[in-house]
Amino acid sequence: MIMSNIIVIGEALIDLIPKDTLYLPKIGGAPLNVVLALKKLNINSIFYTKLGNDYFSNLIINYLKENKIDTKRIKMDGKYNTAFSLIYYKDNNRNFIFPNNIFSYNKISRNELKEVDFKKSKILHFCSVALKDEVSYNAHLKAIKLAKKYNLLISFDLNLRLGLYNNDLKLLKKRVNEFIKYSNIIKISDEDANILFKDFKIEKLNKFLNNDTKMILYTAGNKPTICLTKDNIIEVPTIKNINVVDTTGAGDGFIAAILANIMNLNKNISNLTSIELENMVKFANVFAGLSTTKVGASYPNPEEINDFLRNFSNNA
Repeated sequence: MIMSNIIVIGEALIDLIPKDTLYLPKIGGAPLNVVLALKKLNINSIFYTKLGNDYFSNLIINYLKENKIDTKRIKMDGKYNTAFSLIYYKDNNRNFIFPNNIFSYNKISRNELKEVDFKKSKILHFCSVALKDEVSYNAHLKAIKLAKKYNLLISFDLNLRLGLYNNDLKLLKKRVNEFIKYSNIIKISDEDANILFKDFKIEKLNKFLNNDTKMILYTAGNKPTICLTKDNIIEVPTIKNINVVDTTGAGDGFIAAILANIMNLNKNISNLTSIELENMVKFANVFAGLSTTKVGASYPNPEEINDFLRNFSNNA
């Protein structure tokens, strides 16, 4: 049986990114970015999402095909629009404007999931955005059930977007806390932490480590990345001296690089050594960092990563 490796479920959308007086449409959505980043790292995936039948959906499908991404599990539904967001920058911080709308990704259906895909995969990855609507929420619950049935590693990147929950913090926290309990790997950013916690301190993340959750990855922009496991607390500096153009999709690239490394190591994550964890996070930091040197979610290939690491070692 051919391994498809990683199943990704969630939103695909268009990010409208400012340039001069115009907005440039860029393919986006955290799960879709993960799929693209995995492809750069030579990892195949199966992507479950739902698009409208409109101009934006055509942009997304064509872009995925150009990048040799399998689109057979992507559904089209003309009753709903393909999602989009307006991005703007204030005080060097990235902000989003989301139209108040029901988008197509909210209607990913549990009936569209194929059990055969889970039989031949090793990891399930998802985010929080598509957990809001009952239809896609139930699809994610079925994905979790199938992942557990076939012993897939379950990865959850919180990627909180309160605006897409109509600023309903109570519902957002309810969904996130429920799916954290199902997950083996959790990625949380400093922005996520400030939404979930009052007076956040890194020690508060320890409460998420349990029988199912084996690894927590905390990212905070250009500050060191922290990897928490039952036996390790590892801090890894992010890369410096790069020309940051756009941070869109950097966090998605980071978690994709983590998952790709786990696939390549082919070990139970509970058995990863501190050196393996440190090298994995270092690689992911470089992958994510280099992606910020271009507009939109633009990811380097492994050769670019290795060249950077070699140059870094030679100059250290």
